Amino acid sequence: TRKFGGTGLGLAICKRLVEAMGGRFILKSELGKGSTFAFEIPVTVLEAAEPWPDLSAREELVAVGHEGVATRHAVTRYLKASGLTVEPLAGAPSETCGLIVAEPAAIEEMGEVATPVVCLGEYGDDAPAALQKAGRAQAVLVQPLRRCELEALLRQHLAGRPLSEAAVGKRGGEAAPSDMFHGRRVLVADDSAVNREVAIEALSRLGVESKVAFDGKQALDAVMAERFDLVLMDGSMPEMDGYEATAEIRRRQEIEGVERTPIVALTAHVVGSAAEAWRECGMDGVLHKPFTLAALARTLGEYMAPSDPGAAPAVVQPEPTPVSAPPAIEGSLLDPQVTDDLRRMAAGGRAEFVERVLNLYRRHAPEAVKRLAEAADDPAEAARAAHALKSMSLNVGARAVADLAARIEADGRAEVVDRKAILELADVLKATLVELDGGAASQPVAPPSAPPVDPDIRSLLDDLKAAIDRDELSLVYQKQMDRDGAQIIGCEALIRWKSPTRGFVSPADFIPLAEQHGLIRPITRWVLQRLMAETADLDGLVVSFNASAVEFADPSFAHDLDALIQKAGFPAKRLEVEVTETAVLGEEEQITRTMKQLHTLGLKVALDDFGVGYSSLSHLRRFPFDKLKIDKSFIDHCHEDVQSAALIHAVAGMARALGMKVVAEGVETEVQKKFLKIAGVHSMQGYLFGKPAPVDVLREEWNAQPLRMTG
Repeated sequence: TRKFGGTGLGLAICKRLVEAMGGRFILKSELGKGSTFAFEIPVTVLEAAEPWPDLSAREELVAVGHEGVATRHAVTRYLKASGLTVEPLAGAPSETCGLIVAEPAAIEEMGEVATPVVCLGEYGDDAPAALQKAGRAQAVLVQPLRRCELEALLRQHLAGRPLSEAAVGKRGGEAAPSDMFHGRRVLVADDSAVNREVAIEALSRLGVESKVAFDGKQALDAVMAERFDLVLMDGSMPEMDGYEATAEIRRRQEIEGVERTPIVALTAHVVGSAAEAWRECGMDGVLHKPFTLAALARTLGEYMAPSDPGAAPAVVQPEPTPVSAPPAIEGSLLDPQVTDDLRRMAAGGRAEFVERVLNLYRRHAPEAVKRLAEAADDPAEAARAAHALKSMSLNVGARAVADLAARIEADGRAEVVDRKAILELADVLKATLVELDGGAASQPVAPPSAPPVDPDIRSLLDDLKAAIDRDELSLVYQKQMDRDGAQIIGCEALIRWKSPTRGFVSPADFIPLAEQHGLIRPITRWVLQRLMAETADLDGLVVSFNASAVEFADPSFAHDLDALIQKAGFPAKRLEVEVTETAVLGEEEQITRTMKQLHTLGLKVALDDFGVGYSSLSHLRRFPFDKLKIDKSFIDHCHEDVQSAALIHAVAGMARALGMKVVAEGVETEVQKKFLKIAGVHSMQGYLFGKPAPVDVLREEWNAQPLRMTG
């Protein structure tokens, strides 16, 4: 019936897998009702399965609370097979209830109970762990539900032993690892969100505290800034791959004379040159994907000692532990990397913006500490206040405040509030503000300390300033077509510079320099004014233009655009601002505020070049984008590369579910166009439909359309 969309890619993969295993695929379809898919595969019984746990003698009632129909039915079926009576959980359980199996929301709603509780969680959701740490749940099952894990819990319940001691994680006869590694820290570096989630989940089951990096550069920075007991490093990642990152880590650690951090390759390569690349770059071992929990435990055991059995966190709510200033930041309240970035930004012509941001922090940070103190009796509110303070502190380099706020936030989510830590936080903030006023972070407003600019770059910047004044810049427009490639539904304005002395200068050369040296704002103003003048008569055509991360983080950005739009009398609904993901790596509150302001004005916001750099699916959930543009690098081989195809399908499906439109960039062939149409993108742009052209060409094609569409 196509009720839920999709393209059938997953089904096609399943069919190939079944056929490869010597099985057959079965399809039954009825017009107007839908289709049923099933398969049969030949298997050999190695040994008889253990009988399913029989708890009928207990005559026990189990309450199940879950919104998902399939999950609720599956859990109910297994429980009834054990001879248990099942009832739906609605608020507080009945007095005769002997076990509760429910999702986090249902557990929160029912309040404190003495009955054993099993929490049904999802990958990436920290609520189940918080409930378990607070003593509100004794065990966690991560969906999709695994029969063997529920069986282990039922056997534990049958024996009258604590559910928290069940060997959850058992797979098909493989014993769950006995060693745990509480208190150990592992960095997971992988550009795949799915792979990161799997690794985090597996590590958490072994008691490990994990941190993630999305690419090799982030992994390099993390390893050089923090101490980890182990790094799990993917080989193939954007910007800097895992092998390059490892080689650079080894080089720096040798120069600085610091202890060597164990690094293990997390790779799917089993044969070929890539399978041995980990040795050449200085890695210590390899863990092949997909890995089992036992294999991960063995790998951890090679590089660190298991924790003592008594080192596991207590299930009951612990007494608040006094938090002292972290030794690693003693005598260093500020993050030098962030303050250096602020200094460079100020030296590049953004001193006013930097000072405004610092003033905002001086005003709002003490207010956040005050809210935190007032919320001392409300752990959830304390966690929210601490998170807000942590977020704003990280953006100005207030590292000591951010680290202590992060600890208080974690305690709050575990329903613990440490009043002594809040008092200490107030003192740390005072010291930080003093250093901001007179120390490193206050220096950005002093341009004389700026590093000298290369003479060639200075000459180019001078010519660029003159080009803006002399109107040497121009615009071309690249069409955005509907999914059939037949109708223009929008366009993107692209800047060009033809210098009388330098000839054509690529935007890739002068735009980054303009961002670094304070020229990007006048360029964006020029682009917006010119495109409004050139396309004013193209009624209904949506025109997009690019904004930099520096501008998007400026609180005055939306106001400045509004003034230009009002002056030109241009319909704001015909404008779309494109930003890359670097624009959303700053302060979340300000980024969200800017997007809401743009939406209020009537503009749309598009996320450009998705799939490269710092790409994260979480950005799609956290920020209200109207449109998502998939980068050309994934389009190039979408019809022949499984990973590119899978990403396009996944992104298109998620964007649609979140109400976003999807644009494919860099479409050059008919084969790509056909694939993208099937994948579910809304529109496309690329050389297949024409190269970027002056406005006269765009006007002629727009006016020639029998039916004008807008995107």
